Amino acid sequence: MAWLWTLGHEIVGVEFSEIACEQFFTENSINYKISTLSNFKLFKSLDDRIKLYNGDFFKMNRDVEKPFGYVWDRGSLVALPKDLRIRYVEHMLGLLGEKFKYLMDTYDYDQNLYPGPPHSVRMEEIQKLYGERCTIDLVESKMHNRPFNKKLQESNSLFNKLYFLKNKN
Repeated sequence: MAWLWTLGHEIVGVEFSEIACEQFFTENSINYKISTLSNFKLFKSLDDRIKLYNGDFFKMNRDVEKPFGYVWDRGSLVALPKDLRIRYVEHMLGLLGEKFKYLMDTYDYDQNLYPGPPHSVRMEEIQKLYGERCTIDLVESKMHNRPFNKKLQESNSLFNKLYFLKNKN
């Protein structure tokens, strides 16, 4: 996110952990201010181009931010248990503009070897979750070099996958 900011982009994130919001700004040496909103604590860079909303993602709505044209999901979907993913996707799609572009980082592995999180989210599930509204392209698939446990390390079956989604219309 900091790299995108250095390129001049505006960044909006929703993070449940207040500590993670603070760490993002301090680790990247970005000065920030904090304000309190009804459902969120807002961490904002002094130039107002980075906004991290600290709170419940499911309380984010179009009254808080305009529809998003670009999304980089770098760990949200894989952090959620299977029973929350449908709700997450429906909510996320409701936050997007008409012509969105969406990068999604996932893991693909045998969950019998490691239950998660991060959870394995395979292409079949992504297709079920997003396929009605989105085209889905696999951009990259590579072996993840830091397995979550010894069983996964021995299996050589942990992959990091990057998908590109966009509105079918």
